[in-house]
Amino acid sequence: MNTSSRKPLTTWLVIAVVAVIVTALALFLLNRPGPQIPAADLASMEPKVRTQLNFYRKAVTADPDSATAWSNLAQAFHAHDLFPQAAAAYAQAIAFQPGDYRWPYLAALAQAETSPQAALPLFRQAISLQPANAAVYINYGDVLLRLGQHAEAAQAYRQALALDSGSSYALYGLAQVALIDDEPGEATELLERAQAIAPHHGEIYSLLAQAYQRLDMEDQARRQAMLAGAWPDASRAPDPVAQAMESLAVDSQATARRGVSLAKRGAFEGAEKAFREVLEIRPGNARDFANLGGALAGQGRQKEALEAYRKGLEIDPSDVDTLNNIGLTFLQLGDFDRAGQYLGKALELDPGFAAALGNLGLLAEQQKRPDQAVEYFRQALELNPGLLFARNALASRLALEGDIAGAVEQWRLVLEINPDELATIYNLARTLAASGEHAEAIRLLRHGLKLAPNSSRLIAALAWELATAPAENLRNGAEALQMTRRLVNAYPNQPEMLDVVAAALAETGDFTNAVKVMERAVKLAGGNAQALLLRLNTYRLGRPWRQPKVPAIKVPASPLGR
Repeated sequence: MNTSSRKPLTTWLVIAVVAVIVTALALFLLNRPGPQIPAADLASMEPKVRTQLNFYRKAVTADPDSATAWSNLAQAFHAHDLFPQAAAAYAQAIAFQPGDYRWPYLAALAQAETSPQAALPLFRQAISLQPANAAVYINYGDVLLRLGQHAEAAQAYRQALALDSGSSYALYGLAQVALIDDEPGEATELLERAQAIAPHHGEIYSLLAQAYQRLDMEDQARRQAMLAGAWPDASRAPDPVAQAMESLAVDSQATARRGVSLAKRGAFEGAEKAFREVLEIRPGNARDFANLGGALAGQGRQKEALEAYRKGLEIDPSDVDTLNNIGLTFLQLGDFDRAGQYLGKALELDPGFAAALGNLGLLAEQQKRPDQAVEYFRQALELNPGLLFARNALASRLALEGDIAGAVEQWRLVLEINPDELATIYNLARTLAASGEHAEAIRLLRHGLKLAPNSSRLIAALAWELATAPAENLRNGAEALQMTRRLVNAYPNQPEMLDVVAAALAETGDFTNAVKVMERAVKLAGGNAQALLLRLNTYRLGRPWRQPKVPAIKVPASPLGR
């Protein structure tokens, strides 16, 4: 049999079979069903959300093997609280990009909202890929704690603390475990460390109050409970990965949160823009108009604020926050009668509304009723110890009445709640200096200038102390003179500022220029130059000015001295 004639036939047969297989495989790959895109009721969503989700869904449809497309869709679902859909989409991102820890981590956060147990293996997967992220361990510990796995939670928090020794959230988590294990002493130590690191981490205070209570330290427990009332909002550990996901949120709720955050930081123009966006997205409720009114009031646009508040009041006439805001706005405009009407109405609807009581105290101050003002301030602070405007106002009233120790105690409480309150720092420093506590006054003013290095009144107050403090070890004429150069440029015709400049010149021994500057200050002051003349004559005699030595007042220790 001649086999050579059959070889070409066999070869062509093999080629034909291979071609059929390849063609079939290609057709299969082209027509195979891709990963199922998680379903969501887009019709019920706000237009911006619907547009965004449709955009990311189309990207997945166009490239179903793209980890980027799936992760974008997953994060958009997650940002709008569509947690099951987010978890399903993250699973596809993980499949196509298994080496990126962000997708199992974010999937764990999404699962934790509805199915905490299912989140645990995802956390572990994220940790195996990126073991150097403290936020992952903290969130992992929080879920373990919710599930009652306390020892494992403690281990997660310790891992977070090893990565970030300044994490108050890791310390807080360990303190929770310590209290569960009936170790209040250990919990107290952990929480005190956390408090020193992050005084604005509000949850610390309520847990510390519990720890002190278990140790029968009643006074400390009451103090921490007071501070807990000052910081009622929940917070969380810094987490850039979660924040990047949340930044995709375009719904009205997220826009309102952004506006509130901007308003808290004093960025009222940005807050106004955000709140107007909210009202474009949805019809608006009383809170939306109250937010807009607050942003307008923060810009000094009280009449426009009143218009926004009134629109909110039309929607809900019993909204006590809006009534209070209208009352405060009328107070700022000097319309005391209408201010009293709206504040009284808010208090009638809610007798325990601390802000309205505090504002009634401000109204009583304006109406020259100091005793009533103090009563209102004290009632407001009993209800809400963290109402800083009321505590500051009470301190100022006590100072005016000569109760310096009481005023200082109130201002120090303000700084214990918020060490960055600039007006309080200034008022307390000036009062302490006048009461003989120059070292602490200087320490406070330096702290204030770290926060606001361009504050002219803080610069002037510190320069005055450095030039005129009674104790030699506290004075630094060269530094005071350096600081006052900015004052001369900014306030060339203000006698109070020129007074500080002259004092600094005299402290450095430059009495010729001190006299010249002081003569100008006296001329500008006109009939109010008695104190300036006294210092001018001192400089003419070639002597620097010194503040008088006075007995120090007895007040509690400063929280900044801890």
